[in-house]
Amino acid sequence: MASKIALAEYARQHGKSPANARQLAGRGSFRTAEKIGGRDWVIDPTEPWPDHRKGRKLRPADVFAAEAYESLTAEERLAMLKWEQAKEYSGLRPYGSICERLYKRLPEDALERYTAAQLGEILQMLYRAYEDGKAEGR
Repeated sequence: MASKIALAEYARQHGKSPANARQLAGRGSFRTAEKIGGRDWVIDPTEPWPDHRKGRKLRPADVFAAEAYESLTAEERLAMLKWEQAKEYSGLRPYGSICERLYKRLPEDALERYTAAQLGEILQMLYRAYEDGKAEGR
């Protein structure tokens, strides 16, 4: 992990206001933001800016190459698209290996039982629990 930078600098690098960044940090929207000295925030400069919109709606073209799309059954495509949408909702889609490890912790019938939005929330909760444990040295 890269050394941390001031949150205000991070905000400027992303074309955002430092006040907005402080609000997001205070709400726990950044995975790597830390408050130091009781007032100032620092953050890993490689962390992506959070997008709290409910994830953009993915289309098959966003997920599948034409050859892959044609080689899968409709049921397989729907399941894969739902999983990709869940990752998008969680904000973890750029982190494929993390998503795959979290997926292994879900019940076998999770894709059938939950909506993509619900799965996204579950992924986010699992990830935050992992980050909490890591921060505590476990």
